[in-house]
Amino acid sequence: MRRWLPVALTVVAITLLEFHLFPGHSYLQSNSQIFVAMVERLAAPAFLSRDFVATPPHLVFTGYDEITLFLRRVTQQDFQSILAWQQLACRACAVIGVYLLASSAGLRDFPALFVAALVNLGAALPGAAVSITEREPVPHAMAFSLCLLALGLFATGKPLSSGFAGGVALIYQPSTAALLWAAVALTLILNRQLRPLLRPMLTILFVFLLLLANLAQLQPGVIDSGAFFRRISPTWLNILRERTPEVMVTMWSAKSILFYLVVFTGGVFAGRRIWPSLNGQAKWMGSILVCGGLLTLPVSGLLLEAYRWSLIPQFQPARGLLFTVALCLGAAAIAAMRAISTRRRIEAAAWCAFALAICVGTQARSRDASTPSIRELASWARENTWGGSMFLFPDSGVGIDPGIFRAESIRAVYVDWNGGELSKYFEDFAREWDRRWNTTMAGPFSARKLEQSLELPVDYYVLRRRNALERIRPVYSTRDYVVYERHDLRNETVPLRLIRASEF
Repeated sequence: MRRWLPVALTVVAITLLEFHLFPGHSYLQSNSQIFVAMVERLAAPAFLSRDFVATPPHLVFTGYDEITLFLRRVTQQDFQSILAWQQLACRACAVIGVYLLASSAGLRDFPALFVAALVNLGAALPGAAVSITEREPVPHAMAFSLCLLALGLFATGKPLSSGFAGGVALIYQPSTAALLWAAVALTLILNRQLRPLLRPMLTILFVFLLLLANLAQLQPGVIDSGAFFRRISPTWLNILRERTPEVMVTMWSAKSILFYLVVFTGGVFAGRRIWPSLNGQAKWMGSILVCGGLLTLPVSGLLLEAYRWSLIPQFQPARGLLFTVALCLGAAAIAAMRAISTRRRIEAAAWCAFALAICVGTQARSRDASTPSIRELASWARENTWGGSMFLFPDSGVGIDPGIFRAESIRAVYVDWNGGELSKYFEDFAREWDRRWNTTMAGPFSARKLEQSLELPVDYYVLRRRNALERIRPVYSTRDYVVYERHDLRNETVPLRLIRASEF
């Protein structure tokens, strides 16, 4: 008890510091906009029924939505709080998992905790557009954290607990946990000595697969099973290249590919340094996951570019690189701690520099900032407009404000850039999103372009204040936005004109 109390307190401290300081956390700044809108619609089907981002059955094969809705019914808290608590718990799982992995390599408690803190600083993966520790409460981040916990438990000889953690990861997002379970199956086939340890995990896997299938039946929406086995059309492929290049491995820069080769090479050398201290299960699972994650690069490129298999952009196998980077980073940190313990200072400094370069050097991804008054606008819409109202932000471009508005106001948005992320899941959605985007949002904004969109099923047009219209009184305004009703714009007898255009 005396040993575990300071360890538990340190895990809590690491989790809270990394949650609030670095890498931090965010809400509705990226893909959580889409997931929150979907869960909002499931909680209140009368809202967002006209929003084509909130209605696709994207979450059918995950338990992310059911878990979130269940916690809301139990706690009566809002979705932001519920998702934050899930995110915090999963981050703690990741810290514990890496700590257990480091402990299985013979490190004492606090060096192992240092390794856990370092790995969970949140290295960003170039090209793949994911991070070891995501700032947003999204399914793949929670699933990967639970995978790390499963690995740590397995490395310390706890197969039942490991299987349970891996099963929950499978519930959160099957595609992320698939590589973990593939490694379990391959180890079971190739290593007789570890079979007694692995068999209980397969029983747990079967239980969670049944649970996932049952959860899929509870969610409204039907997915065409043929969508997983068809060829990607040229039109869909072009949309993927434009909107979601992260699924197109062949579009990644040479620097991104070089990054993974350098990380893999460094991880192999670090693994050789710590190999004698690793137990059998850590050696097997670690080797399979590190190599398997790297192999997802050519596999993804071949199956998508050569065979155009529609499952690949949905499954996104290249996210398996998370295992490669995280485990190589962990091996380097463990090698550094072991070098420090034997007073090999130069070697320790080299491994620390390698690990920090991966953790901190990849954190420079820019994130768009939201407009401060967007939540004020969302509050007005939620309280003063019909639940089925449709909004359009024709001058927002690739900004994140429309997605924030959708989630906060529970009102439909005709089209927005962030919603285009779903293009990689459904061809029909990709075509419709592309049509809407090119009709209303692509290119520079103008009053003439706004006029051409008045025949669309849009009830309210939201413009930035600098693009306010002459003669027409907005129904609502903030310091950043003005809102116009469709019938006011259509009833205007003269061409629409921007106020700023008349100033010159």
